[in-house]
Amino acid sequence: MALTGEQIEAITRSTVDLYRTAEQAIVREVTRQLLAGIDAQDWAVNRLGALATLRRTVERVLQLVEDTGAEQIREALARAYRSGQAAATTGLPAQLLPRDPDTVRAAAVAADVVTRAGVIENLAAALIADVGARHSNVLRHVLDVYRTVIQQATAVSVAGGQTRRQASQHAYRAFIDQGVSSFTDARGRVWRLSSYVEMAVRTVTQRAAVQGQTDRLQTLGIDLVIVSNSPRECERCRPWEGKVLSISGARTGRTEMRSRVGSGTVTVDIAGTVEQARADGLQHPNCTHALRAYLPGATKIPTGDLSNPKGYEAQVKQRAIERHIRRWKERELGALDDVGKATAAARVRQWQGAMREHLAANPELKRLPYREQIGAGSVSR
Repeated sequence: MALTGEQIEAITRSTVDLYRTAEQAIVREVTRQLLAGIDAQDWAVNRLGALATLRRTVERVLQLVEDTGAEQIREALARAYRSGQAAATTGLPAQLLPRDPDTVRAAAVAADVVTRAGVIENLAAALIADVGARHSNVLRHVLDVYRTVIQQATAVSVAGGQTRRQASQHAYRAFIDQGVSSFTDARGRVWRLSSYVEMAVRTVTQRAAVQGQTDRLQTLGIDLVIVSNSPRECERCRPWEGKVLSISGARTGRTEMRSRVGSGTVTVDIAGTVEQARADGLQHPNCTHALRAYLPGATKIPTGDLSNPKGYEAQVKQRAIERHIRRWKERELGALDDVGKATAAARVRQWQGAMREHLAANPELKRLPYREQIGAGSVSR
């Protein structure tokens, strides 16, 4: 059995938590700088004068996570690959594993496939470079947010009758909701840095785990895998549930294969390759589907309607409640007065209550505390 979504999350958690912590540190620093002397007459001048200090602080935070995160990413991918190899034959009866001459030839081909240490390092290097490239964009955005809040607060408080603190809070809250530590990608999507890192790291870690699994299976002469039946599948993955896939692509379509149990052959419908399924959306970030070895005649293919739209809808609602909890936690962190902080804290408790009610009504769901932390979630905003 390949790694589950929870196992992938466990492998990537330290890296993602590092970026979430950094994101919170940046919000705290921006909040601290905005609050300094906020009721003084020369607040705007003094705060703009502190811009260089803010820049240095954010640069140090980003450099720290870049240095620490690079090593954690390498460790996560190596661990995922090893875990994928270990999970490849879990649950398979030893007597059903290949023992014929074809296995020897398959193993030779697999050994020719490359030493995967280099492949994993290339994956890690590309991911580290991709994440690192976002840091300069995030730095610019943080400084732009800071300047904009000061400018808007000054203008509104003068012309709109609000206090400077009220005007600052109003301007700042909009940026907090979007993500102070955010950037816009080439497709125009706005990402929080921590959300982007979560998406990217989970995607590549899952790829490394699948690579380890499929490499191991190929050394055993096993070229076919079957997609698991997830209880809460999304529309992208639903067409692939219970389907048999080829690792190498050597055979696809309907074919006769020798049975692993008894004599004779069995008819196997090979829906496509692992790469084709992944390109179509299978095993996207947070995907709950796994792959396991398929042995003709021995592996049972699930039948009937495997879809569970109600389960998926319940999970979607859970994700929405998590977003509300994160949103109000971050508003509490970025509050510029006691009233705003108390109001945000009350809303956090309100949505946490809604989560408890939702889980009680849907006991098949599991509460994931890490997804209720600031910066969690693997989608753009």
